[in-house]
Amino acid sequence: MRRPVLVVVELLLAAVAAAGPNRWASIGPYGGEIVTGLAIDPVTPSTLYAATFHKGVLKSVDRGASWYSVRSGPAPQFVNRVTIDPAATGTVYAVGDGGVYRTLDGGSSWLSINTGLPASPRTRVVVAGGSPSKIYVTVFYAGVFRSEDGGLSWSARNTGLPGEGAALGTWPLAVDPSSPDTLYVGTAQGVYKTTNGGESWALASGDLSNLEIGSLAVAPSQPSTLYACAVSPSRGLFRSTDAGKSWVKSDAAPDVGFGSLVFVDPRDSATVYVSNGSLFQTTDGGSAWHPFGPNVSIEDLAFDPSSSSSLYVATFLDGVFRSGDRGATWSAANVGITQLDVWALVFDGSALRNLFAATDRGGFRSRDGGNGWTGFGGIAVLAVSPELATAYGVGSSGIFKTTDGGLTWIPTGGAPANPFVNVLVVDPISPRTLYGGTGASPPCPAPCFPPLPAPGVYKSTDGGATWMPAGLQSVFVRALVIDPTAPSLIYAGTGSGVFRSTDGASSWLDASAGLSGAAVYALALDPNAPRTLYAGTSAGVFKSNDFGAFWTPMNAGLTASRVSALALDPIATGTVYAGTDAGVFRSTDAGSSWQALNDGLTDLQVWSLAVDPGSSTVYAGTATSGVFRLASGGSSVCGGGALCLLDGRFEVRASFRADSSALNTLAGPLVLTSSTGAFWFFDSDNIELVVKVLDGRSVNGKFWVFYGALSNVEYTITVTDTLTGAVKTYFNPQGQLASVADTAEF
Repeated sequence: MRRPVLVVVELLLAAVAAAGPNRWASIGPYGGEIVTGLAIDPVTPSTLYAATFHKGVLKSVDRGASWYSVRSGPAPQFVNRVTIDPAATGTVYAVGDGGVYRTLDGGSSWLSINTGLPASPRTRVVVAGGSPSKIYVTVFYAGVFRSEDGGLSWSARNTGLPGEGAALGTWPLAVDPSSPDTLYVGTAQGVYKTTNGGESWALASGDLSNLEIGSLAVAPSQPSTLYACAVSPSRGLFRSTDAGKSWVKSDAAPDVGFGSLVFVDPRDSATVYVSNGSLFQTTDGGSAWHPFGPNVSIEDLAFDPSSSSSLYVATFLDGVFRSGDRGATWSAANVGITQLDVWALVFDGSALRNLFAATDRGGFRSRDGGNGWTGFGGIAVLAVSPELATAYGVGSSGIFKTTDGGLTWIPTGGAPANPFVNVLVVDPISPRTLYGGTGASPPCPAPCFPPLPAPGVYKSTDGGATWMPAGLQSVFVRALVIDPTAPSLIYAGTGSGVFRSTDGASSWLDASAGLSGAAVYALALDPNAPRTLYAGTSAGVFKSNDFGAFWTPMNAGLTASRVSALALDPIATGTVYAGTDAGVFRSTDAGSSWQALNDGLTDLQVWSLAVDPGSSTVYAGTATSGVFRLASGGSSVCGGGALCLLDGRFEVRASFRADSSALNTLAGPLVLTSSTGAFWFFDSDNIELVVKVLDGRSVNGKFWVFYGALSNVEYTITVTDTLTGAVKTYFNPQGQLASVADTAEF
């Protein structure tokens, strides 16, 4: 009787055993993205959408604890605003490059809906109530357009609006929630109002008729109260308490201008927020103001409809922040959101093997192989010292040093005269000796004020306190490598080839024979054979077996031309990794042949590589998506509190909240088997959830998801198929103790 069950189990085990390793997983660091707008589902407030500058629309199903991309089909990369239809919350509209887009299924698929719209940039989309919902979009310098068929067709609704072109303006648009046919639009000549769904417009009041309106908001709790930011020719925040008939300026309000935004608390018409880069709050309608929110540049503010304590802000370059205590404290909510350019990755020599990442948003350190990160300020280029837990970094104000694994950084007191330090290395025998390769990119346009000191190599022999020119003073130096067995032997990769010094940078000789004029971006020395070097160049990979005397191209199977990073596995002799503009390539025969290694790597522009000296785990730093880690098989803990199951094919996260007023918190992941993991909520010794993903394709063509719960708190499980991008969420309400077997979703 049990034979069919045994057959199924045997098939599943065979499928799991056949799953392929070597898949990349995104592990952060998170943040760095320009988030231009936020929208919260009014029916299911745990669901949020974020409009971003680089990543399209992102979605969270756990109150911002984690995010995933819902950009598919024609959905744009740049999104200015995102709006939810309150009558059908799975319907979401996005305004971005290429116009207006709509999804009817919460982001799984998107449709371009621009029939009848002019080519000018769209600025806002507003969904008014009613049946069916009327949708309005403002088009820069072209006015207001309306759709009554879900955006499939649009028609202009500009009767009564002022003039054409620049006089029309039409940036902000706001709807009266109690009367969906009543809307207000800000123009270059004041605020205009319609009470018939845009069939006709009239100047709401002559008070603002000579002012350009940059932002406009209606108080949801008292729709007769409005706020408007005037930006030209004079500036200021104005308030109306009679549906726009008259306006009074708030003289105490913070300065506003182009780009300033005004928001009204949905529960209190006197609580108002103004963003002019920073965020300010008034609770008395504008008589008194005080700074509010995190110390970041604010792009949007969203209010949780289910909790007056919960607020979210979209920021410029810092992702999303959220507060669960009415704005008293804020925390970044960026797991899954990353737009970081990772210039350097390096492990230190400590037993902890700290991993450092240098990015365009500062430096980060991970003490657990990339599962979690801590930022440490504006450190750009990193080099490790043979001294315990010691590393050096380059910041905007000089060279910095840490002696505690990156917890604290102190200035060394000096820096190379040329401030554009591209690479920094430390003498492995004499750790107070440092070398820096410099050169502006792009070069400073002539004339430079003040003129830049010459590029080239600079040297310090006192731990970075003082620096002197050390040759190649007219050359852009991109890479430096020191022979660990003979530290006076140094190689420099430049825009015109390789140079070699045998006397600690006192003199240099051209070592570019065979490179055919290729620019050199990366150098790597074989730790098991120091006479062997690899060069990543504008023409692929080159190899020298004679200390750089002659170079041979090694590009069989390498489909990319530019190679920006190289890394050698210190354990597996002959294994070399190349980071290119077409992803990562691996050679297991010392460069003789290469194979692409890009499964799961969503950003193929790879700037940096690092190999864990203890485990041979490979890390890749990308141009726009942070750091990726290569899974070697089985299961692992991924970045941002996720489990990667079935060799990284499925990424699983869980979040929970202890009570209805709390924000969601990511659960702690624990690896059990290649297909199974667990999560803890309050104590790492107390497992609350067990999740299993099995490959059942040989049985019914699907992957199977199972989970068992040992807790009745509210939690959300998100499972992502990293190969197809499909996402499934499982929600458990407070007070329910449940388990699920889903054999048909993936």
